[in-house]
Amino acid sequence: AASMDPGNQRNYRLEFFGARFPNAFALPDGLVCITDELIEKAGDDKEIYGVLAHEIVHVREQHGLRSVLQNSAVFLIWTIMTGDISTVAGLGSALPAMLAESGYSRGFEQEADLGAADYMIRAGWGTKPLADILQRIDPEDTSLADAGEAISSHPLTKKRIQVLTEYEAKHPAA
Repeated sequence: AASMDPGNQRNYRLEFFGARFPNAFALPDGLVCITDELIEKAGDDKEIYGVLAHEIVHVREQHGLRSVLQNSAVFLIWTIMTGDISTVAGLGSALPAMLAESGYSRGFEQEADLGAADYMIRAGWGTKPLADILQRIDPEDTSLADAGEAISSHPLTKKRIQVLTEYEAKHPAA
């Protein structure tokens, strides 16, 4: 983790846990968790490093804390306190709020993908290992993917891979 962000003195911790699904996530305190199933689905260590780099970017950029703030009632309270009730259209505002929140989450995911891409390009591996594991663990054959990107917290895998490929084309290894 130190090579990703040499100026950051944060202590990252890695924990593995058993689960029947491939996943990884990071907590704001620097704990990065990865499932055994994700490790088993990885073609090589570079794919795992790509996933870990993605999760470390979430921690470094404080996506967890920012997400909590975005999901909190702070906006609603501020709206009520300032008297700008026009932005709260009753209970019907719940769906637009959910969609706006999923947009923030997609933004965090793309930021983490690009941070991981930068790390992998600097390591001389390119973005293919990360793209490969994304495709392997999320081939978009689930019913949730059928709902589309509008209600998903993550961009669709195909789009994520396209963004990684375009980023690498613009930022080749030195």
